[in-house]
Amino acid sequence: MISKSNKTFFDNHEEMGKVKFRMVGHMPIVKVKIGGKRFYFAIDTGAEVNVIDQRLKKKIPKDMIDVIYTGAMIGGDNQQLPMTNMKIKSIKVGEEQYNNMPFAFADLSFLNKNGHYKIDGLLGFPFLKKGLFCIDFRKKQLVRWKLKKNGIAVIAALNKP
Repeated sequence: MISKSNKTFFDNHEEMGKVKFRMVGHMPIVKVKIGGKRFYFAIDTGAEVNVIDQRLKKKIPKDMIDVIYTGAMIGGDNQQLPMTNMKIKSIKVGEEQYNNMPFAFADLSFLNKNGHYKIDGLLGFPFLKKGLFCIDFRKKQLVRWKLKKNGIAVIAALNKP
């Protein structure tokens, strides 16, 4: 957890941008644009892959997708799910653009059983490794940081709240 009292972190890093999110259950949901279309993705810090719900296959512009191969993954309910892996040429989260992001199409219907809010996909490790992110649950925002020029990297700033 990054605390305002951690002067070392703030002396060596600068904020790159913020994205508001909405909580759905235990998951923060952000708006994602792909080919000018808006979708809602959950930030999943435990996901090894980025995932798009298979119901959206026809909504993603074909010129934005490079199909790689088909395979399977284990879902949140421990069931094996078939999937197609691909790279999406560009996605936009907030004002930041991320190019050549790997994704898998898979059935995410188990996430949408509550019926309150459709989750179109998951942003996992391949997205989160693109920067230094802080999930601020109190302010409901995803904050991206970068190391200042000549800064000292602070890998983890742990403070009890």
